[in-house]
Amino acid sequence: MNEEEKCECDNPASVLQIDESAGPDPRIAEVEVCENNVCELGHLLVRGDHVSFVSTEQARRIGERKLDPVAMPSDIRLPPSYVLVNDASGRLLNKCDIYVVRWRTSRRREVSDVHRADLAAAQDYFGSSAQIRSGFVDIPRGPWKRVARVRFIRYSRFGFNKAFEHRYQAPVDLLSSIQPLAWRIPLPEGCVIDSRGFVRP
Repeated sequence: MNEEEKCECDNPASVLQIDESAGPDPRIAEVEVCENNVCELGHLLVRGDHVSFVSTEQARRIGERKLDPVAMPSDIRLPPSYVLVNDASGRLLNKCDIYVVRWRTSRRREVSDVHRADLAAAQDYFGSSAQIRSGFVDIPRGPWKRVARVRFIRYSRFGFNKAFEHRYQAPVDLLSSIQPLAWRIPLPEGCVIDSRGFVRP
């Protein structure tokens, strides 16, 4: 299990060695975001799938065991057909709002169909040579209900055989919506999420 590496380098992606045959396919997800009766299409970065969490109760009960899913198993596992997404460019949504939503396939989009900021974020995360697939997701408007406080997130990502794990410096809320079924992790302002994965908090 990988832990996000931290560096002061100009290109954080350079600290990660991507194996293009490993992990889930590189993907972006088309989404329609509406506000004040004005709707706009954009693309969210699919950061991974097979998402799970270790709640604060689980971590407290058995003790924290970083990078050891056997000694510290995840007690919240989300459906494998759901993907971990955020608006990495921050064009349409708060980039610190993380969603786990159902992935649905669609036709492959040409590069020219994707906003340059969304495409740049995807290439930074997956590598410039990755063959990026496109699908679509729905982002619920709510209401959102808190289901747990979580200490760790785990997920699979393109280019890596082992799952990624991140320990939140302070526990964060995991929220859910029923229609459609989805989950949301509202990270505090000032969060850092980049090509390495989750960095802060």
